[in-house]
Amino acid sequence: DYSRKTLTTNIDFNTGKRTLSLDSSAQDKSLFSTAFFRGTTQYKIAPKFFLLAGIDISNNRSSGARILGAPTINEYALFLAPEWKVTPGFKLSPGLRFIKNSVYDAPPVIPSLNGKITVNKRLDLRFGYARGFRSPALRELYFNFHDASHSINGNQNLKAEYSNSFTGFAVYQFIERNHFRINATLGSFYNIFHDLIDTGVDPQNKSQTTYLNVHLFKTQGLTLENKIFYRNLQATLGASYIGRYNQFSDDE
Repeated sequence: DYSRKTLTTNIDFNTGKRTLSLDSSAQDKSLFSTAFFRGTTQYKIAPKFFLLAGIDISNNRSSGARILGAPTINEYALFLAPEWKVTPGFKLSPGLRFIKNSVYDAPPVIPSLNGKITVNKRLDLRFGYARGFRSPALRELYFNFHDASHSINGNQNLKAEYSNSFTGFAVYQFIERNHFRINATLGSFYNIFHDLIDTGVDPQNKSQTTYLNVHLFKTQGLTLENKIFYRNLQATLGASYIGRYNQFSDDE
């Protein structure tokens, strides 16, 4: 539950008299509320097969002088995530998510797949794929915020964003002794977003900022993380190399 109250007054420095400002949106109370529920349950169908199932329900409401109308967005989701131990060293975790959004057309089903291969006691290989969906937040659609430092307008014409994400990791245990461990994780990722929601200059007014959809946006890169554990001490040293591309880039 979030609220922002704005109270603006004018001061006459000759008399010291303070009066309420009559400017538009000078007095305002903007309200944003979210109610969220999640329930999950897990079944052991067979010694090597588990099923995780659950439901998500969210209700988002907003009101105020800076909010256009009194919008509401509801979303309902049912998800299934089985885990299958194919062999002692190979585990698969596919997933399905069914979504109903009260405003936006969500995909009928959103899939995902995660896997883990245990090569030996020191080396694990992990991979994953996920389809993504995100509807615009109420503040991105309807909230107009203007003060001495900001001029941000909501955009009611925003589309929902979709994505496909691929990841791969190799986890290697270099040293494992009584109180001392060192492991390294080498990872890679590739993400493709369609209609990514971001901020940009309003084409109708260069002094205003608004939210917009970037038709095509990509990220890819490599990450390396090294962890050292000694008794109650943990240290991490890592690096990442990331590339980004969007439809406005001069160079692909």
